[in-house]
Amino acid sequence: MTKKLKLLLSLSLLLFAFFVNSNKAYSQCIETLRLARTVYDEGRLHELPGILKSCLKNGFDPEEKTEAYRLLVLSYIYQDQPALADLAMLDLLRANPRFKIDPDTDPNELINLYKTFRTDPIFKWGVKLMGTYSIVNITKAYGVYNVNDSDGAYSGNIAFGGMLFIEKDFLNNRITLRAEPSYTSYKMTYSGTSSPSEEDPLLPSVEWPGDVEGQSWLGLNVSLRYGILKNNSIGRKVKPHIILGPSVQYLLSSSSANQTDVKDGQTESGANIDFLDPVNSNRKRLNLSAIAGLGIILPLGKMSFVTDITYQYGLVNITDRNYSPELSLRYGRAMSDQTLNAINISLGFMFNQYSPKKLSN
Repeated sequence: MTKKLKLLLSLSLLLFAFFVNSNKAYSQCIETLRLARTVYDEGRLHELPGILKSCLKNGFDPEEKTEAYRLLVLSYIYQDQPALADLAMLDLLRANPRFKIDPDTDPNELINLYKTFRTDPIFKWGVKLMGTYSIVNITKAYGVYNVNDSDGAYSGNIAFGGMLFIEKDFLNNRITLRAEPSYTSYKMTYSGTSSPSEEDPLLPSVEWPGDVEGQSWLGLNVSLRYGILKNNSIGRKVKPHIILGPSVQYLLSSSSANQTDVKDGQTESGANIDFLDPVNSNRKRLNLSAIAGLGIILPLGKMSFVTDITYQYGLVNITDRNYSPELSLRYGRAMSDQTLNAINISLGFMFNQYSPKKLSN
């Protein structure tokens, strides 16, 4: 028998022995929990810590450990040992931070003790993927040829981004303060024509068939989220909320692929224009917006599914320079003053961060 085969056989035997011992220990702990229930029902409360000690360290699954700690808490309460009851409740909440009392079936003593502990998450965090649809609002039009007879306009495109978020609940979980650092991209298509004017009929007819501009931004949204439903049975399952707040964004990149068609003339097209280039600086770096929307949180075990739909309303002009050598002289375009609006749809997951403790009186 080769050394490799002997080693493989030895490892297989060790894994088999570990599996057998694990199953044996688990079976023993199932019997231990059954014994603990019987001992508790018979009122032999002082025996429970010794019975449960070994399996609480290693042997119970999460659901069984929750039940075992609950029995310990009740046993200490009924033996009038409040300090030990507090320690057992703290162990229970650390083992299962999502443990909730049942006001219909749990004893009042357990309910009252539970209320003396911090059981809500200290904050929540998560990650979301986002789809964006840009809506450009021209506030003042500029043109190289005849701006009064130009129908140049922007149409929206779909782009994508992502964000992290962290939030904290207030006022019985009805109000939530959320901060969202984000990376967002937008796309927009400029198209239109410019015709000669009566004052200068010699100007050429110009068409822009579709110049696609792509932008990427780093941002921070700070919003208040208001829960529409109270924390009742329906509100625990599906939690719709209203979103309101400001957003600040810093422009990382902005470029456009351009083409200009001149009637009875030459078509001009070329490589992308970098709108942040010092020579062709057409875009400002900073954008401020107001955000409003709706969202839903759906608890899924240890995490929650989160989806939001928001409208982002631009508050400032994002055009830095209306005319530039590349855009104006080569392609016959001027950059109009404009604000950037968008519809954003995000999907993600949220996690609770717990830190249970005894509350001071």
